[in-house]
Amino acid sequence: MGKYMNRIQIGAHYTRSQHPNIREFRSASGLVNNLLWHMQPRKLTYENISVLGITVSDQGVENSREDPHIYRWLNGVVECQYHNFDFVAFSDLSVFDRNTAVLNLVRKSLSAVYTTDSDQLHTLILMTNKIEESNFNYEAESKKLSKSNKALKLSCILVARVDHNGQNAFLRVKNDSGEIISEVHLLTNNINEFRYNLHKTKWVGSQFHIYQKTGQLFKSFSF
Repeated sequence: MGKYMNRIQIGAHYTRSQHPNIREFRSASGLVNNLLWHMQPRKLTYENISVLGITVSDQGVENSREDPHIYRWLNGVVECQYHNFDFVAFSDLSVFDRNTAVLNLVRKSLSAVYTTDSDQLHTLILMTNKIEESNFNYEAESKKLSKSNKALKLSCILVARVDHNGQNAFLRVKNDSGEIISEVHLLTNNINEFRYNLHKTKWVGSQFHIYQKTGQLFKSFSF
């Protein structure tokens, strides 16, 4: 079995003159990076790639072309580099079109590194289509971290949400009729914090506890 593809990551290299125009690209690529992290299929192998890096640069190179320059490094790391990227033209696009342009770079890169894994490529392209069809919004309730309390007739549900406000986690409380009675913000904008701080949950009497990866209590809510 080949390596699992763990991550697709988009970034940029730019000259000082392009600095005022980089903010829009960072915003769009940050959103798409977060959406990919949540929506990318787990335990999927694709062309023996562990990490697919996608980099755009405003600097030209000799014989530069629209197709990416592909570099294969150790441990399954592959980088697709795009040169002569026009950050000024990119910043003039609408927000939706900027997000779509970044997503198209992902599609183009997945196709560029393709050699044999057609089924997996189809799965990954479907993922990018779902991201676009969602209008670049994502929300999911964690089955692993959500727990019910029959005595209190309550369910505490951990929710991940990704949109133009970044990546956020919430505690959503529902009654036994499924109505949302409250929602509390937990974390913002850091994938590593999600993994570290939202590791395990359990009810202790009338309190709902959220534990860190170390076993330390992160948050406690009383009902």
